[in-house]
This record gives sequence, structure tokens and C-alpha cells, in this order.
Amino acid sequence: MDRRAFLGTLGLLAAPHAAEAQPAGKVHRIGILTLGPAGSHPSVWWQPFIDGLRELNYVEGHTLAIAYAGADANPDRLPELAVGLVKAKVDLIVTPTTPTRAPGGTSNETPCRTGRSSP
Repeated sequence: MDRRAFLGTLGLLAAPHAAEAQPAGKVHRIGILTLGPAGSHPSVWWQPFIDGLRELNYVEGHTLAIAYAGADANPDRLPELAVGLVKAKVDLIVTPTTPTRAPGGTSNETPCRTGRSSP
């Protein structure tokens, strides 16, 4: 067996144990910052992201809380919404695109990640 196959097998065997190692009762908080519509749920564009989290045992309402912040297509609202997510003490802020500038008044303690889905 070559090294890559061995390491791949080792990773597959360790993955279930890593998922079980999540602290019981810990709820991770993710903030989603988008230009999409405001409201309690984002557009269907986010569903693959949420499904991927579920596959990793992060289930909304159980081990995961998601705060949605939609700017209603008004980019001027993004800094205000980002500050609101930081004040809500989310663990991570996710955006669909790279921001052109860092929102004022935010903290370096809350990581912000950007991403794109591929068709």
C-alpha cells in the first residue's frame, strides 16, 4: 500500500472519532453576512453550505446557531450588520464574496471567511 492510500485510510478511520470529540452541549454560532434579503433565513443559495455543516455533525438548533444578516442589496448596510454580528458574539462570520474593505468597528477576535460555490 503506498503512503497516500495509507494516509487516506487512516483519515477515514479517524474521521468518525473526530466528530464524536465535539464537546457535549457546545453550540457554535455562525453569522452569515450577505447582500441578500433581510429576515430570519437567507436565500436558498446558502442551503448547500448548511447541508455541508450538517454532514459534519453541525446541526442548526442542536450544535449550531446561525444568525442571518441581509443587507437588502444595500452595500452601505454591511458595516452596520457586521458590527451587529460581532456584538451577537458569533464564532465566525461567513460572507459570499470578499468585502472591499473591513467593516468599521468590528473586532479582530471574530474571524470572517468568504467563499463561493461552484456550479
